[in-house]
This record gives sequence, C-alpha cells and structure tokens, in this order.
Amino acid sequence: MTKLSIIIPIYNGESFIERCLESIICQNNGKIEVYLIDDGSIDNTAKICANYTSKYSYIYYFYKQNGGVSSARNLGLEKITGDFVWFVDIDDEITDNAINEVFLSQGADLTICNFYKVNQQKKLIDLKNEEGILQIEDLNKFFTNYVFTYKLANGPLNKIYKTELIKKHKLSFDEHLKIGEDYTFNLLYYKHIKKVEFKKAPIYLYYHTEGSAMNSKNTEVFSYRHQIAQIIKNEYKNILNSLILEQFLLMTLVSAIRLSNERGVDNKQIRESIRKYMKDIMEGNRFSYITVNNFLSSEGVGILSKIKFKLRFARLIGSDKR
Repeated sequence: MTKLSIIIPIYNGESFIERCLESIICQNNGKIEVYLIDDGSIDNTAKICANYTSKYSYIYYFYKQNGGVSSARNLGLEKITGDFVWFVDIDDEITDNAINEVFLSQGADLTICNFYKVNQQKKLIDLKNEEGILQIEDLNKFFTNYVFTYKLANGPLNKIYKTELIKKHKLSFDEHLKIGEDYTFNLLYYKHIKKVEFKKAPIYLYYHTEGSAMNSKNTEVFSYRHQIAQIIKNEYKNILNSLILEQFLLMTLVSAIRLSNERGVDNKQIRESIRKYMKDIMEGNRFSYITVNNFLSSEGVGILSKIKFKLRFARLIGSDKR
C-alpha cells in the first residue's frame, strides 16, 4: 500500500469535525490524504474545515449542493489520488492504531477489519473471520460463506477498497437509494475482487445514533430493499448460480419484512409489499424448496426470524418443489 485516501462526507458536522479529524491527524504517516466533502452544510462546518486545510496540506475541502451522503462520497471518488480508499463518517472516529494497521495490509482488493460500536458502551464487533488472505476463486462460495453469514458487515466503514477497481469498473454509490446504498456499493464491488484480507484489529469507532436513517422509523424500507434486490438481480444474474442468487433475493425480502415490522408497518401493507416483490423480483415464481430450506438452516439467520417467517409469511413466499 503506497497511498491511502480517506473520504469524509459532512452535513452540518460542526459538533463532530474536530473529534473525527484529530483521530486521523495524530496518525499521519505522510502517506494519507483526507477529503472533506461538505454536502451543503448551513452551520459552521466550512469555517472549521478551512481551519484544518490551512494547517494541513494533505487535507482537502470541497463544497457541493446538498444531495445526500452518496453524492458526497461520489464527489470524493472523483477527486482522490490514492491507491486505496477508506470511507469515514464525520460523527465517527478511527482507532488509535488504525492507520498503521491499514498500512500493514498486503494490498488486497479488499481489506475487512473488525470495529467498535459505540452507544451507551463501547462494544467490539468481531466478525469472526480468520486473519489472513482469502483468494476468491468462486463467487458462489464467497457469497455463501461470507455475505450470507454477515461476516463482512454491510457498510463501508470497516473496509479498505482498491481505487483502481472502483475507477476501472466505474463504481459509485447509488444516489437514489436512501437506505442500503453503502451495502449495494459493496455488493457491486464484490463482483470484481480476487483477493480479500481479513484483519482482527478493530480500526473504527462507529457511533450508533437513534436518529440515523437506518434506525429511524422509516416505513419505506421495503421500497429500498426492493430496489436493492432488482439491482443485484440484474448485476449477478449471469454470475451467480441461480440458487445462490435466489437465496440472496429471499434474504433481502426477509430483511425487508423484519425491518418493516420494527418500524411499525402494519401487516396488510407488508403483505402487499411482499406480493409486489414476488411479482417484480421473482416474476411471479415462488422460492424453491431448496432455497427456503437453506435459509431456514442458515447460521446467519436468528431463530426468531425463522419462527416469524414460518408462522406469518411462508405462505406468501413459497416454496415450489424445485
């Protein structure tokens, strides 16, 4: 690894900027660059950022009209010059030895690290991956062993990406998605990786707030999951085994059901959303018997989700005796 770009989207981040940047600045090794992308802030963000850019030549500031976190990250991707890129959120921090850990990596297409989740307490999120290099020879096995078992984490914050792959394949964050845009970016990125490095070291402090998009009472989550499923179906239909792809589509649907329940969406609306999903995504087909059984036996699916699935929604979803 020769140079690392850190992209930090900001919207009204005056309360967090100093904490976030100081966690990075104290670790500068002369091989990093930091891009502050101001997504139309109306507080003192610009003034605080100007103070930092005047002091540190490797910190860059760009202002844009408000368009959301995805558009801010995409602008950052247009500007960076590093060989690798790390996405950091302004209300979070990196851990004390994070930069050193990142530069000790072996330049894989993707580096996956552990991280801390901070709410009332600081909790280590151990993804339980064996440290070292994984050569990816079969995406079907990669999805089965890592994506379906949630051993990567959905977001970008614990991951280091290779800039060359992003630019070569013209990857970007979907600016139309308000929930799951970072997960979709990862899924599209996975298509192009050949070597993944897993590191046990936690490199990130994720401050879990109740007001975030994923934790608010957003009742449109089914619509966003529907969009994600359509994107992945289109992108992977000629790459993944049909049963593996079908399992992903089922897991996406079950996730939408669970999140909708948590956000207080009534059962009638959920059933209508399921029918629309089955019509649009599954083209009127039901999930195969094999796929449903694989889902119910998956270690990554909690027992409560399995029981609810069996009792409340299985009749709408399937399965066919395939």
